[in-house]
Amino acid sequence: MSLTLSIAPLRSVMAVLALAGALSLGACTRYSEGTNLTCPRAVMLAGTERQTRFAPGTGRSDADVVAVIELDNIQYSCQVSTRRALAGVTFDVKGVRRDAGVVADIDVPYFVAVTDVNGAVVNKQTFTTRLHFLPGVATVTMREQIEETMPLAAGQKAVGYEIVVGIQLTREELDYNLARR
Repeated sequence: MSLTLSIAPLRSVMAVLALAGALSLGACTRYSEGTNLTCPRAVMLAGTERQTRFAPGTGRSDADVVAVIELDNIQYSCQVSTRRALAGVTFDVKGVRRDAGVVADIDVPYFVAVTDVNGAVVNKQTFTTRLHFLPGVATVTMREQIEETMPLAAGQKAVGYEIVVGIQLTREELDYNLARR
């Protein structure tokens, strides 16, 4: 099975995407997380929707936090035919930093994976978005958009797929998140 995964950050093509979205609304259905009718479901992987960045060194207390990044507001739309499912997934990448006095960029690696009806990963790719903070700005939110094309064999249903999104964390970062649940 081959899958096609492409990404276009909205910040660089907002006008084109707005026009394309307006033209295609009649052919798409938009759902929020958890709705699963005939489309593949889009979800955030529990434990990977947040990343806490600490100052250099070994300190891991609240005083050592320099930024917190979160994924939120996942939405998706899809078109299903007998041969393929085309799913569009959008979500927010929000960063909050402690020191808003200087210009700063925070690169946020995130992944998009597709799983089949058995939960097996059939495709996974990692992307990076950059949060650009201007002086005096403590919070920045970027809207990311992914498009998934999933070929369907005869009789196969798109509803069996799941599109999973999360921040690409280190083992230490994941353990930190899971300990705070």
